[in-house]
Amino acid sequence: MQALTQFVKSLRHKKALNKLVNMSDEQISSALANAPFNVIMPGKVTKLYDIPTCVPQPYYLTQPLDHRRSLLRQVHMSETALDGMREAGALARHVLQVVANKVEEGITTEEIDLLVYKEVVKCGAYPSPLGYKLFIF
Repeated sequence: MQALTQFVKSLRHKKALNKLVNMSDEQISSALANAPFNVIMPGKVTKLYDIPTCVPQPYYLTQPLDHRRSLLRQVHMSETALDGMREAGALARHVLQVVANKVEEGITTEEIDLLVYKEVVKCGAYPSPLGYKLFIF
């Protein structure tokens, strides 16, 4: 435990930070094995999700985004826009309720992603983070 305490304190120094950056996941796990807290290590995404063709794809997958436009404040006041926001909010609430009932200790974020993906697609919607601003999941 004393070695861990010294290691953590030494992280304040740039040299130690460079050492940490160059350590493998296994080396970091080993160094923190006796820590009085849990360490979450990055995982590997096993597969990207395929979107069924019956689900309409958003414009940002086929057209380049105008990033300047995203800096402008957008106010949607039309009844059609407000209805769309209400529908999206209701879907988000539904998906959160379904997934929250299935989350338990030990579940991975990838498993949660899959639950969300399946429920959103089941409802006929496109999982909006997929492909948005070049994010892959």
